[in-house]
Amino acid sequence: MRKISEALRLKAAGLSTRKIASSLGLGQSTVSDYLKRADRAGLTWPLPEGTCDADLEQRLFQPVGGAARRSISEVAFDLGFCASAHFCRAFKARWGMTPDEFRRGQNRTEAASAGEPRGPQGSS
Repeated sequence: MRKISEALRLKAAGLSTRKIASSLGLGQSTVSDYLKRADRAGLTWPLPEGTCDADLEQRLFQPVGGAARRSISEVAFDLGFCASAHFCRAFKARWGMTPDEFRRGQNRTEAASAGEPRGPQGSS
C-alpha cells in the first residue's frame, strides 16, 4: 500500500507513469493499474486524513458487488507479482495447473455440488 500511496503522490507532483515506475521499481503497467484503481475509487493525493493501509486496500482491491470474481491479474498484483505471467508460472509450478484450469475445475465442482450436470465426464 505504501507504493500505491507514493505513486499517487508522485503523480500529483506531475511525474509520468514511466518515471513513477522507475522511481518505485515497478512496471509501468503496475503503476498504471494502481492509478486507474485510485481514480475509480475517487482517491487523489493527498489521501483523506486517517486513511490506513487496510482502508486503502479495501477501496482499491475489493471486487465491485462483493461476489464478483476477480481477474487473474488482480489476484497476481494483490499477491505482489509484477506481472500475471510470473504468477501463472509460479502457480503452475506449485499446483500443476494454471489458475484458469483451477477455476474451471472449481466451476465444475460448484456445479456438481449444486446438482447440475457435469458434462460428458460426469454423465453415466
